Amino acid sequence: MTNSHWTRRAFCNRGRRLLVAASSGVMFGFSTPGFGLPLLGLISLVPLLILYEEILSIPQKRRKSFFNILGYSFVAGSISAVIGGYCITNSAHVYGHLPLPLAVLVTAIGYGLEVGLIFFSYFGFLLPFLPKHSWADLPVRILWILILEPHYPRLFEWSFGGFTYYKVPYIEQFADIIGSSGLSLFSVGCNLTFVLAWRCLKQRNDAWFNVKFATILLITVHLLAGAYGRWRIIELHDFKSEAQIEVVSIQPNFSLAQLASNPNLAYSERIRNIDSLMDDSRKALAKTHREEKDLPRILVWPESTFPAPIFKDASAKELVSNFAREERVHILLSTVDWEMQSNGSYRFFGISVLFNPEGEIAGSYNKIFLIPFGESIPGSSWFPSWAAWLREMIPNISEFEAGQEFTAMPIGDVKISAPICFDGFSPEIIQKMVQNGANLIVLSGNLAWFGKSNAADYLEMITRWRSLENRVPVVFATNSGYSSYWDATGQVRTRRMELFEVGHLSAVMKLAKYNSWYRGKSRWLIWFYCTLILIAFGYLIRHRKKIPINQDGASGL
Repeated sequence: MTNSHWTRRAFCNRGRRLLVAASSGVMFGFSTPGFGLPLLGLISLVPLLILYEEILSIPQKRRKSFFNILGYSFVAGSISAVIGGYCITNSAHVYGHLPLPLAVLVTAIGYGLEVGLIFFSYFGFLLPFLPKHSWADLPVRILWILILEPHYPRLFEWSFGGFTYYKVPYIEQFADIIGSSGLSLFSVGCNLTFVLAWRCLKQRNDAWFNVKFATILLITVHLLAGAYGRWRIIELHDFKSEAQIEVVSIQPNFSLAQLASNPNLAYSERIRNIDSLMDDSRKALAKTHREEKDLPRILVWPESTFPAPIFKDASAKELVSNFAREERVHILLSTVDWEMQSNGSYRFFGISVLFNPEGEIAGSYNKIFLIPFGESIPGSSWFPSWAAWLREMIPNISEFEAGQEFTAMPIGDVKISAPICFDGFSPEIIQKMVQNGANLIVLSGNLAWFGKSNAADYLEMITRWRSLENRVPVVFATNSGYSSYWDATGQVRTRRMELFEVGHLSAVMKLAKYNSWYRGKSRWLIWFYCTLILIAFGYLIRHRKKIPINQDGASGL
């Protein structure tokens, strides 16, 4: 064959590989929240995983295989980031004032780099170093992912299992044993079972017993998890209530049009002001009928709905105090605060503040998890020139100081913690709040920054996983949607308000101290997984086969 023929063949093979990587990126992107296709995660990684194995089957230096796997990981990561992370694109375009093509490019390169590195670190990094075997490498790969999932650094917390099994009846309840990240055992296991079947087809051998065994094992663990989930729901519903509180939350849908590059993309014309907020609150409280007069009552004003810094504006503080006294209600609001440092610069904080019915401040909390490129600039202390450039490029970027305390504020027998917006993405924050005694999480957010995108779906999903992992009821109160309340089993206790709807929710939340193995023992899981991976790797080394994956037609991709 001529050199030109080999060149054309190599070019075609690269094109096919790009399409295969892209197909995984597309499927994984559509398995993310907001598209209604979470179970697509059971097969979304199959093309990419097969592509990895095809690359390794080609006789070439390990370093070249390594970088080829890395490159195709970035292809899949960028495509899935553009699809699943279109909320980032929307925010960068509308409020970051970037042209839409540039906003898409920023998402593809920036967030795509992160997702691509996750694909590579989880699924590709180990492959060049694992001995060949017909099946024994798969347990090692699954355990590797289970070890990485809870601790792998990323901008926003998510997991493969969390995406796939969100709101899957009963199985999701297993999160109080292994966490939402532990459910990756099921979703990744399903993807790798398809890879095992592909190996049998490729090698034309009689190893189908392994595929059948893996399939039966997967079905069994799903059934066991489902049975546990059903039993757990029944058990938790039988718990006797130890405390009750009536929660009224406002969804005012205040506009951010004044900050938008195109006000028509803000999807609201309501101007934020104290009078409108209090008028909405009076109407909501008047429509709410208290079941018991002695029952504590709390009014929740979500993030960014209160327009003044409560500790710096005396008149605004007095208005809130008077309103709390008049209505005999606790008020929880989110706002900002700052303090001057010795060098004359200022430190800014996002805070939640609780007023009691006497109009006094009963507690406060400083936001811990800061939104990258919204409330903080990652690496700004290490790369000041990069931070300065970003401040010029993104006009509405803020820089806050992270809080340190996992505060739980008492209201009689009720102890509430009030995380703000993306605090819900951190497993540690919610876990430590509950460990500090919180029996109700009131998370307030303002996702108007992301327009009509899947940002609210993301935060709702992640917060619900935190609720299931820690077995704690949650009030999910937002400025622009999807506000709702749910109990410790994830069952919604109110209706789910729509995006950019104006209204309120109210319900009596019945609380108890629910047990959760994951909340108290999650660190033990890592040691358990590490022990298992050593055993699995030892078995793989001892029983590795000299017969590699068949190289016939290895260049087919």
